[in-house]
Amino acid sequence: MITNDMTKIEAVKSEEYLDMDNMYSIIPANVRLHMQRVKKYSSVIAKMLKNSGKYADEDIDYICSKSNEIFMYHDIGYSFLPVKTKCRDEVLNIFDMKKFFEMDFDCNGRFANHPELGEEAFDLPMFNNYDKKTYGYARAVALSHHERWDGQGFPNKIAGKDIPLVARICAAADMYDMLIEFSPYDIDHNNSGIITQIGQMAGNYLDPDIVSIIVNNSTIMMECDKECGNIVEYSLEKEGI
Repeated sequence: MITNDMTKIEAVKSEEYLDMDNMYSIIPANVRLHMQRVKKYSSVIAKMLKNSGKYADEDIDYICSKSNEIFMYHDIGYSFLPVKTKCRDEVLNIFDMKKFFEMDFDCNGRFANHPELGEEAFDLPMFNNYDKKTYGYARAVALSHHERWDGQGFPNKIAGKDIPLVARICAAADMYDMLIEFSPYDIDHNNSGIITQIGQMAGNYLDPDIVSIIVNNSTIMMECDKECGNIVEYSLEKEGI
């Protein structure tokens, strides 16, 4: 359940409520679902990168084995938004993901600094059970999943391979899910339009090698869409069921 109880929200930040259920309760339901889908897409993309054989020197085996933990909290920063901020009320009442992504840009692409807040969340004791490597990767995902390949992202405007691989993977998954929200499948369940749009982001928003992997494995991505419910929900709506 979403809460507008400022006392509870502040308590989360003061470590009074340290379990994930309470942290998640402050994030709108559709955003939580988005987080779950991005975790799934990120895991699938990581496995495709591993199978490509191009990333053997970048710890890809470990990333795949720990993908759930690494990619689970990419937007956890939304649990720690300050009480008084330009986008606070809107964030707490978002049920339309299209509006959510549009507002991200309206707030100068920072949305109350949620990447930095997400990184800070990993200072909480609840993450002490993470092993050192998983912790580092998950924290990097929270901080850097909005960095762009061309250096025009945020919060630190790092570019290219200076962006951690796990964050580049999550950025592609995040963008893929966003495009489905803006450009849902046609009735024939063909994801070619989404794949085309992802392809156009190579070298600007996204790592060209990761984009190439996604484009060349569109069928695998479509199967993942089914598991995430993106095709089924839209097709039922289109067919009036």
